[in-house]
Amino acid sequence: MIVIYPDPRLRVTTLSRGWDLDTERVAEKTQRELAKAGNGIGLAAPQVGEKARLFVVKGLALAGPVGDKHGLELVFEPRFKPLDWKVYPYYQHHDEKEPFLEGCLSLPGLWGAVRRHLQIQATWKTWQEGRLVDKKAELTGLAAIVFQHELDHLNGVLFIDHIRQANGKVYRLKNGRQKEVALPADDRLLAESDARGN
Repeated sequence: MIVIYPDPRLRVTTLSRGWDLDTERVAEKTQRELAKAGNGIGLAAPQVGEKARLFVVKGLALAGPVGDKHGLELVFEPRFKPLDWKVYPYYQHHDEKEPFLEGCLSLPGLWGAVRRHLQIQATWKTWQEGRLVDKKAELTGLAAIVFQHELDHLNGVLFIDHIRQANGKVYRLKNGRQKEVALPADDRLLAESDARGN
């Protein structure tokens, strides 16, 4: 089951630890939940109530063939650094962030523009053929955005935190219509607003 905001497990910073049977269990649980989520692209361990430094992405070839039969890639111990822009349509800046409309399986129905790097150098480990394999890839566009979004979850950061910091706007999709919602400074206040149906 996916953990829903404002569950405090979403605010936990996961710590690095080695790969063991418990980490393998968490990876399998996270993969299973993402495979069931029809509209999700990625899911991090804290979103299934676990404390492991891993996430899973769906339908994105981060670097070569994806890890399993469902098209899911396990990303363990992820890191990234922004890259200078090479050629990317419409953008000629260097190491700048661009806004992208984001949502989250743990904050269903909420959307907002978050500034992210659109070109990154990513490194991680994945479980392949019974062993951990190091991976490295230059990610652009949606793949780079998803990587950063899921890595934020491992640090207890939600996409709404970036929107708060930038004094941006959050929208709720309800009955096929998009409506702006107030974004209080406190998680508890936003949860109370959700409960009232605002």
